[in-house]
Amino acid sequence: DQLLDLNSRYGGPLSGPGEARQLQELIGGQPFLTRRALDVLARGSMDFATLLSFGDRDDGPFGDHLKRVLISVTELHAVQQVLKSALADGALAAQDEGYQRLLAAGVLRQSPDNRAAFSCELYRRYLSRHL
Repeated sequence: DQLLDLNSRYGGPLSGPGEARQLQELIGGQPFLTRRALDVLARGSMDFATLLSFGDRDDGPFGDHLKRVLISVTELHAVQQVLKSALADGALAAQDEGYQRLLAAGVLRQSPDNRAAFSCELYRRYLSRHL
C-alpha cells in the first residue's frame, strides 16, 4: 500500500499492483532503492522491464549503491565468508560476528526458521555475481 501511494506521488510510473509487487520483490522495500527506482521510472530514463533486467548491474540504476555495499561487505574477511555461506546455503550461526554485521547493515535478514535470507533479491543477485 505504501509503495502504491508513493508511486502515485511520483506520477504513477508503475502501471499497477503487479509492477509494484515485482519491484517490492526486487528491492525488498529498502527506502533508498524504492525512491531511486521510482525516480528513474518517472523521469523516463528506463522502462520497468529494463529496470528489472539491469537493476543488479554495475551500470544499472542502483550500481553506485551496490558497489558501496560490495566494498563494505568485502572489507572484513569474516563478513565476506558469512556472505559466501549465505549465498551457498543460508545456514548461518546467529552469534557469528560477520552475520551480525550483515544484519545491522541491512544486507541480510533473519528468516523465521533462523536461516539467513537476503533483505532483497537485488542484493542476492548482485553479490552472487561479484563474490
